Amino acid sequence: MTAIALEGLTKSFANTRAPALDGVDLEIHDGEFVVLLGPSGCGKSTTLRMIAGLEQPDSGSIRFDDRVVNDVPGSDRRVGMVFQNYALYPHMTVEENLSFGLRSRGESKARTAARVGEVLTMLGLSEHGRRRPRELSGGQRQRVALGRALVGRPSVFLMDEPLSNLDANLREQMRMEIARLHAEHGITTVYVTHDQVEALTLADRIVVMDAGRVRQVATPRELYLAPNDTFVAGFIGSPGMNLLRMPLHLLERHGPGASTVTASAGLLSRLRENGGAEAVIGVRPEGLRLDGPSGALRCDCRVALVEQLGTHLQVHLNLMSPLERLPLVAKLPPDHDLRRGDVVTLSCDDEEIHLFDPSTGLRLTERAPVNLSFALAGQGGATSPQAAG
Repeated sequence: MTAIALEGLTKSFANTRAPALDGVDLEIHDGEFVVLLGPSGCGKSTTLRMIAGLEQPDSGSIRFDDRVVNDVPGSDRRVGMVFQNYALYPHMTVEENLSFGLRSRGESKARTAARVGEVLTMLGLSEHGRRRPRELSGGQRQRVALGRALVGRPSVFLMDEPLSNLDANLREQMRMEIARLHAEHGITTVYVTHDQVEALTLADRIVVMDAGRVRQVATPRELYLAPNDTFVAGFIGSPGMNLLRMPLHLLERHGPGASTVTASAGLLSRLRENGGAEAVIGVRPEGLRLDGPSGALRCDCRVALVEQLGTHLQVHLNLMSPLERLPLVAKLPPDHDLRRGDVVTLSCDDEEIHLFDPSTGLRLTERAPVNLSFALAGQGGATSPQAAG
């Protein structure tokens, strides 16, 4: 297989203000499954296309093992690529689609037929070799697209939003298929998606990108436990971490006229250690509980919306005055009877709290929450196996 190293990649396109890539550095290990994750326009697909040789960087280098491949055509990089729209030839059968690349390289008929048969069996498509793409389901067409990328025995497997056109059930099936193929063949894989379920369930490591830069590279578990900054904290999870930007003097009030948000002596001590008049306190929705024992942080809130999601309630709230415009989301057990307008008190323990610098957004503490059972109910209902335990 192949290790990949990106060093100082930059790329700008005409008629755009900001660069598509702005000094991207990344190392991908031999046989690793790496997911590029981020919002639309963050540069993840541009990065993938540069690895594939479909785009050239303005500056920086791309290495496959010890070889710089900036000037090597994509056709000579031994990469297999799967696109969002399948990119199959509609007039060709499945067998012809799979064999096209091999025949173009001058492979013999016998060896081509043997390899195509092997891949059809691998993907459970042996009975569909004579069909054309229009005669296949979406999942079958995506299997053919995977097969076409695999048939040439690539050293690098590149996937650009390969499951976004499939419905929820098919996405789940294809995630399992992709995970199986990687486990069996160990091909170095770079996978682009905006879907956190795909990223968290498939990746060895996730690269979180924003505005053409890498914000954090970590395992799914590490991203959840210790986000580098407020962007990653708010992006990872569904919904993301609650980030409360608060003046310290409000948290220090007790007794008559006290704030509707109060902090324990231990949390106040941690906040004072970091100095400054403000704090950004992060707590995940699943780290909040309703009317529990006194915690490190307690918030009086008014319920704005209750979403019944089966396994839990996703409750949208607003902190009451003097911070009533500050929104908060909590994941609570489904047996709570909450309605719009109810006033409730939420609390969380110290180990659930993250602290961030209010000016830079960077993480201030290495403390990590212990509650890893986050259900991404809004994005498919799956929980990452790497992050559950």
